Amino acid sequence: MPGTLWCGAGNAASDYSQLGTEKDTDMCCRDHDHCSDTMAALEYKHGMRNYRPHTVSHCDCDNQFRCYLMNVKDRTADLVGMTYFTVLKISCFELEEGEGCVDWNFWQQCTKSEIMPVAKLVSAAPYQAQAETQSGEGRKRSQKKRK
Repeated sequence: MPGTLWCGAGNAASDYSQLGTEKDTDMCCRDHDHCSDTMAALEYKHGMRNYRPHTVSHCDCDNQFRCYLMNVKDRTADLVGMTYFTVLKISCFELEEGEGCVDWNFWQQCTKSEIMPVAKLVSAAPYQAQAETQSGEGRKRSQKKRK
């Protein structure tokens, strides 16, 4: 994402304190990248395998990310939020008591399961843009100038 080092696949920052020119948005992405409970692509965790080609975060992290972006209230934050939540529709996971596999055979078939906190995917709700838009009055004036 232009103006950021932490938004998008991976990050371009050399250390935690380095931020792009869009500092507020970049801080949102940096915090989200450091979520304490994630599942990388193809990782098995919390009784579930993540078959997606990207990392999936706990819903607490995604909810915090959404709130953080909405509080920035600028176009870059809105673009990140719209891309992540509305266009890509990145799911998150919540933990519920359930049966999860703890042992597999050679063919990756479950041979032993236990009751444990199991991850359940939750679909992302669309992102609501927060940046200030030009007022209706301002649009009328600019349209008159064009005529």
